[in-house]
Amino acid sequence: LVDESLDGNFDPEEACRFLKVSLLCTQDAPKLRPPMSTAVKMLTGDIDVNEMEIAAPGLISDLFDVKVQGLQNDKHNATTSSYDNSTFSSSDTMQNSTFVSGAL
Repeated sequence: LVDESLDGNFDPEEACRFLKVSLLCTQDAPKLRPPMSTAVKMLTGDIDVNEMEIAAPGLISDLFDVKVQGLQNDKHNATTSSYDNSTFSSSDTMQNSTFVSGAL
């Protein structure tokens, strides 16, 4: 996801690198998260994030429960996404953002 105000003026590889670093820094098990100094080196490109393993989020089932309850009361259009054989729904609108596709 990239802010639309950038008007397409961004480096997709850099955006994917930032996304990967954010996923690494929010892994479920704290021992799997990189230290801040390593995260900074990954953001600056000094360490290749493509060699790092990103674990599946630990809260997907909790997210699914929250979203399903919210959808029962919400009349907005829902989209369905799949991750690691777990499916969850989201009725959130993504204003001012664009999806950047790339291998995670």
